Amino acid sequence: MVNCLVIDTNSLERQKLATWLSTMGHVCEQFSREVEAVDACNDNAPDLVVISSNSSVEDVLQQISKGPSNPVILVYSEKTDVDQVSFSIVNGASDVLMKPFDRDFLRFKLQQNGISCAT
Repeated sequence: MVNCLVIDTNSLERQKLATWLSTMGHVCEQFSREVEAVDACNDNAPDLVVISSNSSVEDVLQQISKGPSNPVILVYSEKTDVDQVSFSIVNGASDVLMKPFDRDFLRFKLQQNGISCAT
């Protein structure tokens, strides 16, 4: 079982992703605030962090990299912003997803990054 953190200020997006991840057999915690999510990373050492680029990605990536865990980090965005993509990857993101994406594409990206999923 994979422990996940989903970080997004948009509660509908956050809930949708948490539901998808839960149906894949993962345990999810949801956060709208980055500070709470970073504290949870330090306390619980998640295996996976899924974060919206609308959040303070820079702060979260820096804080997680200082913490005890080394989770897979997926950043997702509505905009195809090369600077945001390269910044995220250089600063510790495992992958960047462009919206819109569906549950099957999320599963594919998780598997590409070594996260197994229930069917």
